[in-house]
Parts: sequence; C-alpha cells; structure tokens
Amino acid sequence: MLRMRLATLSLCIIALMLLLHTAANMFYWYVSISWYDMMMHTVGGMFLAVFTAALFARHILILSRFETFVILLLAVVIVGLGWEFFEYAVQYLIKGSARLADVPDSVSDIVCDMIGGLVGTYFVLTLKKRYNTSNE
Repeated sequence: MLRMRLATLSLCIIALMLLLHTAANMFYWYVSISWYDMMMHTVGGMFLAVFTAALFARHILILSRFETFVILLLAVVIVGLGWEFFEYAVQYLIKGSARLADVPDSVSDIVCDMIGGLVGTYFVLTLKKRYNTSNE
C-alpha cells in the first residue's frame, strides 16, 4: 500500500533528522560547520514532501504527476516560509536572543527546503508509478 510505504519513508527521514539534530547540538555543528544548517533544511524539505504525500496518499493516487508535483512543492514552500516567519518572530520577541534570521539566511533556507522538496517529490512520484503499474 502506497500510504504505508510513504509513512515508513517519512518515519525514516524524521528519525535521521532527529539523530543529525541531536548530534549537531551535542557537538556544536550548527556553528562550526557552515553548511550543516543547509543540509538540515534540505532533509527537512524531503521529509515534508514525503510526509504530505503520506497524509494525502488517496488523493495522490488519482492526481496527475504534475498536480502531485505542484501540491507537494507548495506544501514545502508554505511550511518553509512559516518556519522563517517563526524565526523572525522569535528574534523580534526575545530581544536578547542570538540572531536567528536575516534575509540571505532565510532565502538560503527556503532554497534548500525546495531542493529537498524536489528530491522528496521524486521519491513520491517514483513510488506512485511503481504502485500504479503493479496494481493494474
């Protein structure tokens, strides 16, 4: 069943993210490795695309490839923008906090979210194609 495969894949991705995030906090990788935040946003974009497809698996099966592509990437963009607004809000409300957000960082984060979303969407479309051809 497509929903189960997508749910399993999203669970594996979120477990990987949790492991990477925990290690990054323990070893200060977010501040010592310049690209680490970008990698995490990319993996997060992958997760969002796969998780969204798992949530709407019944609908994904009847949508065209293009419609699936647009819906999954739109979900990634909406959540990515929401996260960036959250960072700005925290920075504004907690004046003493470290700088969480600036425009170049936010643009980079959203681009990485989108790249991850593209990879996740590719996995979803590949699974969808396999599922549709094996059940005809």
